[in-house]
Amino acid sequence: MKQLAVAVALSMAVIAQPVSATAQSAVATDQASGITVVSDEALSDRLHELTVVSDALEGEARLRVLLPTGHDPAGDVDHPVLFLLHGCCDDYRAWTDKSDLEAFTAAMDLIVVMPDAGAWGFYTDWFNNGALGQPKWESHHVGELVGWIGQQYDACDRRACRIVIGLSMGGFGSLSYAARHPDLFVAAAAFSGAVDTTLIDPAGGTGLSLVELFLGNTLPGSVWGQYATEEVRWRGHNPHDLATNLAHTELELRTGNGQPGGEYGGNGIDPLEVGVHQMMANMHQQLAALGIGHVWDDYGPGAHDWPYWERDLHLTLPTFLDVIAEDRRDPEVISHRFIEPRLDVWGWRVELERDVLEFAELRDASADGFVLVGTGSATVTTPPRYVPGRTHEVDVDGTTMTITAGPDGRLVIPVDLGPSNQFQQYTPLATALEAAAGDAYLTTARVTIAAAAVLGPGEPPAQPSPPGEGMPATGGGAVVAVALVVLGALRTRRRP
Repeated sequence: MKQLAVAVALSMAVIAQPVSATAQSAVATDQASGITVVSDEALSDRLHELTVVSDALEGEARLRVLLPTGHDPAGDVDHPVLFLLHGCCDDYRAWTDKSDLEAFTAAMDLIVVMPDAGAWGFYTDWFNNGALGQPKWESHHVGELVGWIGQQYDACDRRACRIVIGLSMGGFGSLSYAARHPDLFVAAAAFSGAVDTTLIDPAGGTGLSLVELFLGNTLPGSVWGQYATEEVRWRGHNPHDLATNLAHTELELRTGNGQPGGEYGGNGIDPLEVGVHQMMANMHQQLAALGIGHVWDDYGPGAHDWPYWERDLHLTLPTFLDVIAEDRRDPEVISHRFIEPRLDVWGWRVELERDVLEFAELRDASADGFVLVGTGSATVTTPPRYVPGRTHEVDVDGTTMTITAGPDGRLVIPVDLGPSNQFQQYTPLATALEAAAGDAYLTTARVTIAAAAVLGPGEPPAQPSPPGEGMPATGGGAVVAVALVVLGALRTRRRP
């Protein structure tokens, strides 16, 4: 019955296709606490089933963890980590109960984490039609489990050795998490994933909202709100709308088209796979348009079923382990699109003060500067890339200011993006104003940071010498330093 409800809703989306100022809180990605283990049952030499108390969920949660063969709990090996996400109507047990995951990974140096996300949790902190509250799946998975796994097991805690894969609803989760937190996962894959929840507006959103009613007795609008009034919240979690954030992520998309005659069979046309196939095709086309490389495996006839997802995992996981073996460095230039009033990604922090919820974008951000798009007033804090105490000349759209790097090697830069818009994005009035204003609907500010001693990505900032160390205060080094500061001040005063 549940599978039928999903199939009916997605079929409606395929055939029919068609104001709050507060965003859901940005998920903290540096929190490693919030988890208390209640029970840990060994189901085999490698497979453990855990019950934990989660601060984010305000209650118990379950997960399975599959450890490497011969895992030594007292060891000091930084094992790579795979977050493996289940689909709708299943739970944390699905991958080990319905596929050959345990046997397939027996020879792999890999910790597999399979968290629960509810039958229809959609890997997000629920909006509950403005009431917020529970469940908070994203806060639990990203804000708690990612850090906790590194503490609980001898797991690698770096992006370069952490990947995420999911099927169906979990395919949405894998690409949504990777797009919203690209600094956490080096690779992401979706199998038959619901990766474009705005498929053919507005019927796609309406169809998925109806499924909320069928699955779990929740009111339509529980996950991201009613689509007609909260479209920006849907899009702020939707992989298709956040595709630009995946430019530095290894990606694989694998799907059938729902037609009969596939390698593993199927009973006629599978309307659910037909629907997600269109979503996956949309995602593929969006990535291609943005020039973002990815594997696109549209294998034709095939159903929304486990034999195909098991095949997909067999094809994807060895490639992703090769990516982990490369130990990829973080990029030096990043771009990121987001809706939250606070962003914390790749070491960049953006805090926005505005009256409504809408997209903003940090573009081409590097040690030399960045572009910020949005409205209202913003404060941008750079990664720790500068020498503490070093003064920098910063140009914001022709206005020059002098900013000194803090003790942590960061610059804090105020950016004026003009008056805030007054209507939440994608609502009728906002859409009309955006159509009339065109590119002027959002303000684009260009910020240039004058060249100076810059640190490489991941390189810790040098600590300033304590008083009395180094060159004597009356020596030539002090004279040069004072002269540079005075010269910088004079230059700043002379700028218009």
